[in-house]
Parts: sequence; structure tokens; C-alpha cells
Amino acid sequence: MNLYLRNLKGHLAKDSNWKRGYLIYGADESTVSQIKDTIINAVVGPNAAKDFRLDRLGGDDLVGNSSHLKSLVEAQSFFGGRRAVLVQKATPQNAKAIFAALDDWKPGYAHVVITASPLNKSTELRKKFENSNDLASIGVYVEHPTSKELRSLLEEANLKSIAPGALEYLEHVSGEQEPSMVRTWIKKLALYKLDDASELSIEDIQDCFPENGDRGIEELIETVADRNQAQVSPFLRKLSATELNPVMICIRTKLKLRAILTVISHNDGLDAGLRTLRPPVFGKRRDRLKKQVSKWNISSAKKAMQILAETDRKIRRPGFKRPEALVERTLINITVTK
Repeated sequence: MNLYLRNLKGHLAKDSNWKRGYLIYGADESTVSQIKDTIINAVVGPNAAKDFRLDRLGGDDLVGNSSHLKSLVEAQSFFGGRRAVLVQKATPQNAKAIFAALDDWKPGYAHVVITASPLNKSTELRKKFENSNDLASIGVYVEHPTSKELRSLLEEANLKSIAPGALEYLEHVSGEQEPSMVRTWIKKLALYKLDDASELSIEDIQDCFPENGDRGIEELIETVADRNQAQVSPFLRKLSATELNPVMICIRTKLKLRAILTVISHNDGLDAGLRTLRPPVFGKRRDRLKKQVSKWNISSAKKAMQILAETDRKIRRPGFKRPEALVERTLINITVTK
């Protein structure tokens, strides 16, 4: 059967639904791994490995040894309880060994969980799992979660009380991230809200789910947008080695200035311009942006973007020396551009 991600939670809620085998495939290895862990934890519990009720194999382990998986599936746990065998990075060439273990499966045998890279619909492995009522096939596709899926992820993380606008904001912000990272950020949100019974707010999301990557770069860009010349160099010094990427700093600063220019240029005024921004800006960030906009005009914003574009072109040239120094001078000059 085909088991869709949106139905996975309900499927696992009842042990009468569980299948003898699960195939999880897709290019997003992080999400494939998360789903694999979810299934194993539901079927055999989070301590299965410690209790020797979980065996792990790689697809390579089955090459030339087609009976290995079958023997592990049929083995009995010394400690009792349900068992599982995990086969990671399986390939179509492993189909024969996998089928041998599943075709003779009986209640009491280990459940089989298989992960794989993207599989063509015509592969025997995928067809077997899709066409059998006792097996489940889960395809993982690189798509951003919908509002409904985000709410489900939040509920799984025990974040059930959500302030007005927060879910909409999370949907916009998650759309700017790699889909595989969304679950990771929601786990971070859950830790952030641990022992905090208040509603999940936009400010909470802003603290844990940066709109555009590293927080250090974000603080630097906000300082430039504030036109705070004295703080540019100190903020640059605070950046870690991984954050100090001159090209990325130029790109992100241009995006910030473009947002400011969009607001300034709107025919219906500042508030109308703010409403056009995507992702939308709420709360403290909106208040700060309104103050920043008041310090710029169309001419200064356009000139600053031209200066940044020229700096960007220079530092991308092969062999350009000390790009960090040029970017620092550029950011300082931008804060006083008229």
C-alpha cells in the first residue's frame, strides 16, 4: 500500500494497522531518517536497540548473502517483545533478499524497515511494497509542509496552543528553509517552550527559526539597516568563521535594502508597503523595520544597493584578496549614504 506522510501518525496510532514491512525512499535523507525513527519508535519502542530488539543492516550487507536478513527477521529476542530489522540504503539489487524475508513472514517475526534513495516506480522493490496490503511504501518528496502539516508537526512536539498569526508566520518562514530542516526547527521550538505554558507566539518563532539563516549575519544586517555606523565593525568581529562569508553578507544586505526600498516606494504609504513583504514581518521586527525605513529614502536605498552590487562583483573575481576588508568598508559607507 501507499502510505502518505499526512496519514502516518494515524496509521501508527493502532498496532492493528502495523505492517510487516515499511519502505521509505526519497532524496531527502534527513526526512527519510526521521520517518524511519518514527516508525521504529512506534512499533518496537525507543529502547529497542538497548534491549537488543533492533538489528541494523546496510544494503551492502545483503549482497551475496541473501539469507542474512531472513535469519534476523525470524530470530527470537532473548528479552522478549517486538523486534525490528532496519535495512539502510537498500537498492533494487537487494530486492531478492528482502522478498525472501518478507514472503515467509509470520506474527512474532521482526518487522522490517527499509530506507532507500529515490526509486523508479517500475522497480520491483517499490512495486512489491505498493501492491501488497501487508507492506507499506512511503515516498518522501522535497516539498515544503502545508499549514495543516505544520500544525500536525507542532502538535507532535506538544505545541498545541498557538497565538493568532503564528501559524501563518511559521508557514511563510518555513518556506524560506530547506524542507528537511523544518522538523529540526520545530524540535528546537519545543525545547525553547519547555516549561512555558504560554501560547506559541510569532516572537518565539523569530527567536528559534531565523528567517534567513545565521543569527550573527542577521544582527549585522539589522545594524546596517539601522544606519548605526559605529557598530558595524564590532558586529563583524563577532561573526564566527562559518558566518564570515563576504558574498553572503552582500547578498543578504541587498535583500534587506530591497525590502526597505519596497516599503518606501509603495504608493499607498508605509503600512501598505509593509503588508506586501514576503515573508510578512510581525511583532518587534515590524516595529524595528518601521524605524529603519524612516532613516532611508528612495535615493539613499538605491545608491546603497548599487554600492553593494559593485562590491559583490569585485569580491567574486578570482584571486581577489581580503574581501572581508572591502565588505567592512562598504557596509560602513552604506550607513552614511545620502
